[in-house]
Amino acid sequence: TPVPQSNVPGEASSPTQPMPTLPAPYARQRLTADMLTQRSGARIIMADPTSLAEKKITVSLDGITVEQALNSILTASKIPWYKGDDGVFYINATPPIAPIAPAESASTDPAATIALQAPMRLNPAVRDVLADAVRTLNDGLGPPKVCTVAQGVFVPLEEFVRRGIQPSLALRALAETNLLVKPKGNGPPTLSREFNGTPTLGIVLDPRCVSGLDPTGFALPEPGDA
Repeated sequence: TPVPQSNVPGEASSPTQPMPTLPAPYARQRLTADMLTQRSGARIIMADPTSLAEKKITVSLDGITVEQALNSILTASKIPWYKGDDGVFYINATPPIAPIAPAESASTDPAATIALQAPMRLNPAVRDVLADAVRTLNDGLGPPKVCTVAQGVFVPLEEFVRRGIQPSLALRALAETNLLVKPKGNGPPTLSREFNGTPTLGIVLDPRCVSGLDPTGFALPEPGDA
């Protein structure tokens, strides 16, 4: 049977290899998109499939969902993907940027006094998630998706996942724009705390980037703290 050739300089591989048929394998030997769809009825759209041609990854589907399997495969290969609101899995693609809605005036929505103030260079998809989440701190604008803590505004990482954004991408974008409260020492950039009665992993947003909050009411790190 013809087999893929080695691309290691100076190495020569056999053009063919015998493929035993007996005994039958005990476990699945390959993973393809059609196998994933048979498990859940999911629909997958792959942009530029040639970029995946030389990537070979094996992952067990025992006890995990299609979304978890895709995350294992594609995150390991550093291939962007997201799950759309229509339930479709988009491979080798990034979430579309939502159109910016016109700002609402105070006369039409007087309760919206707390809002995100982020630099324009922040990833637009990350900004949209934060803006929607921070807005829920206002009275009457839905159940709060974030909460204030001693250092700033706690945002669950699940908010990014729910909108199809990988937490690692959000963390990198927020760190590059200095919107995160820096942990002390060499601590991780995330914080685990109880939110809505459930232990939740999230990040702490610097309160100075949220209008309507008084920064003096928070325990901000001193300049030079690391």
